[in-house]
Amino acid sequence: MPIIVGYALHTRQPQLRQPPQLRSQQGLSLIEIMIAIVIGLLATAAALQALVTSTQTQNMTHQIESLNEQGRFALWHLQADLRSAGDSGCPSWMTRNTNTTAIATLGQRYVSLVQTSSNSAAWFSHFYRGVEAVPATPKPDWLTDYTLDTQSDILIIHKIDNAVQTSLLSHTNKTLSFTQNPGFKTGDLALVTTPDCRQSSQFLINGAATNQITVDKNAAGSAGFKNCDEYLRGQSVACSAGLDTSSPLDSFSTLSKIATTAYFVDLSQKTLMRWRAGEASASVFIEGVQGFNAQFGLDTSGDGIADQFFNTSQMAATAWPQVVTVRVSLVLEASASTTLGPTAANDLVCGARTFSKNNQMRNCFSAHITIRNRGGSPL
Repeated sequence: MPIIVGYALHTRQPQLRQPPQLRSQQGLSLIEIMIAIVIGLLATAAALQALVTSTQTQNMTHQIESLNEQGRFALWHLQADLRSAGDSGCPSWMTRNTNTTAIATLGQRYVSLVQTSSNSAAWFSHFYRGVEAVPATPKPDWLTDYTLDTQSDILIIHKIDNAVQTSLLSHTNKTLSFTQNPGFKTGDLALVTTPDCRQSSQFLINGAATNQITVDKNAAGSAGFKNCDEYLRGQSVACSAGLDTSSPLDSFSTLSKIATTAYFVDLSQKTLMRWRAGEASASVFIEGVQGFNAQFGLDTSGDGIADQFFNTSQMAATAWPQVVTVRVSLVLEASASTTLGPTAANDLVCGARTFSKNNQMRNCFSAHITIRNRGGSPL
């Protein structure tokens, strides 16, 4: 009987795949954790720096916009004032004629009846100059309450106030009558211009009523002013002489209030101040001002075009009626400091003061302004 050798039958058992969550996992090393932290910190620092830079840029942009807005505002008002400087209500500029005899056949004559012994008041009695300026040093006695910038100018503009104006009905002795008082007050300086524009006279109003004003010789008014001539047709007489009523003014002559304004820099407030004649004190016009200067173009050839430009200190007292153009420059400074880029550039008009010593942004604004009443284009 055959012998059958037995053998073991081996079969491969299938292995079950473990789910992923049951596989063994290996954690991060300490070095990997430290690298990840450093990368995260660097990314955070970069984001913070970008945020700070963005904030600084936004603040700088706001400062630039604020400076530009203030500069445009200031120049707009200065241009409006300067363009009408010396306006007498006539189409051509008056030429000051010192002849005390008859009225000149051609041209317009001007005479001022007003005198004052007070230097503090004289600044707004020079209507015939139209525009003038004085340096801040020595300090004028009417600005003793202010801390002036010694490098800046004091700009003074004279013109008529078109809102306070009327036509003359009659002139008898020292009384000028009209239909309705447009706003004249006792103590105002006024201008009367004949219908043919051949004569203009500046005088002090000694009394004002509903339909008339009075011009009285030697009667003191505000700021020590007084009239030293009641002959409004311009033929001067001495203050001690009697009242001359031989030549009354023509009917329909124009009566206008004189409006004089002074601009100057007060360093204690870093502001450009504006003082209108008749007001008790100056008021703030523009803040953040570091400098204000003017140059004056003189027409020495009579063609209505500026031949030479002079600084305030170079101007003679007799040269102001020859000014036909004014170049003004204004340096404004932002209220906050900035560390982005250069603080400013050296401007040819405003000079080295456009550089800020305390990282505060500065900007220079300038304008070239033609006086309408003295030649050149009226536009």
